[in-house]
Amino acid sequence: MTSTKIGDDILLGKIDAMVDADDPFSRIASVIGKDLGLFLMNKQIKNLVNGRLDKHTSEDRLRAMLDKFIQHGENTYVPFEDDMGMTGAIFMQTEAKRCFFEESDERLMMDFTQNTNNLGYYLGTNQHAKQRFF
Repeated sequence: MTSTKIGDDILLGKIDAMVDADDPFSRIASVIGKDLGLFLMNKQIKNLVNGRLDKHTSEDRLRAMLDKFIQHGENTYVPFEDDMGMTGAIFMQTEAKRCFFEESDERLMMDFTQNTNNLGYYLGTNQHAKQRFF
């Protein structure tokens, strides 16, 4: 591992040159990752490049979307972070859903993981779904 940091002018210049040459983000991530001795994802490089070009990152767009979401009625959201401060999930609730849950004595657990349950089994393939009413 080298002592190079992502804020070094040489490294940032290398990123800028690769962006100017229209190199794909996967190649930029590979080259910069080798220089830093780290594994970098394409999305991290894309956000860095967009930040340097004064474009909005995906985090900025998400923050704007959540701000717009809570401006309508009594909508709320709760971000859940892990021990390292990384957001792993964002739970959103509209005013209509809140009214529904307040009127119901039972609790409903829903799993929206794109046709799979929380164990990764595909629904409708003789596997027991983990969706229940409590």
